[in-house]
Amino acid sequence: MLGRSEIFRAAAIIVLIAAFVATLFAINRRPSTPAAEIAPTVAPPASDDLTAELRRCSAIGPQDAEDARCMAVWEENRRRF
Repeated sequence: MLGRSEIFRAAAIIVLIAAFVATLFAINRRPSTPAAEIAPTVAPPASDDLTAELRRCSAIGPQDAEDARCMAVWEENRRRF
């Protein structure tokens, strides 16, 4: 026959297992945080001629290294900052 201490020990183990299982259920039921939506980048309208020229030079790519006008625009942009 089981003694009183053995019954309490078994009851304590059952309570701990039940608490562990309840914790696992609570963790799994928690709604997942939605991934941050990435907003599409929209180029702001050109506010001045320099911005428009910078966009044009960026659009032509590696050839702008040889374009004197683009070199001047990039230099002016660096001077502004």
